[in-house]
Amino acid sequence: LSYFSFGVNYYLSGLDPSSFRGVNILFHAASAVVLFLLLYRWFGYIPGRVRPPDRAWVALAASALWALHPTSVSTVTYIVQRMNGGMALFFLVALHAATCGWEASTPSRRAAWYGAAFCAILLSTGFKEIGATAPFVIFAAWATWKRGDASLKALLSERKFLAAGTTLLAVGVLGFVAAVVYSYPTYAGTRDF
Repeated sequence: LSYFSFGVNYYLSGLDPSSFRGVNILFHAASAVVLFLLLYRWFGYIPGRVRPPDRAWVALAASALWALHPTSVSTVTYIVQRMNGGMALFFLVALHAATCGWEASTPSRRAAWYGAAFCAILLSTGFKEIGATAPFVIFAAWATWKRGDASLKALLSERKFLAAGTTLLAVGVLGFVAAVVYSYPTYAGTRDF
């Protein structure tokens, strides 16, 4: 997907680096917004419940710190870091969609959110292979935030969770293997950067 997005950039603006960086800035800004939404939801799972105004400020501060931190500069300034920016954006979208799925009130809404999470995982992996680890992170987040008890004994006691977790893990492993196999020629020396 990163090569496709580079191609679209080139088609629209030629070799002008400002448009390439502009897209990277949009990806980074969108990631910060999704991170804010995700953290706002997750802070609601903390025992003792953080009050919504405080939750918003803490989520805003954390996402702003992430967005403005000096280690994030290369994601925006180096054109080729579109791979990291796209992967991060859709990885966060997958986490947020899965979280919305946990909170969905009807089975159809839950299925829609989980479908969106699955598509976001595919898009994240399309930008960079590490995106295939999103199901593992979703699994861990569910165990920590939603379930409240991440012990193996507690997790194994829930059959629905076992079925969903096994499916997510299988998708993650298959996605990771497919991404590595698909990208092997890239790592074998054909990559220009």
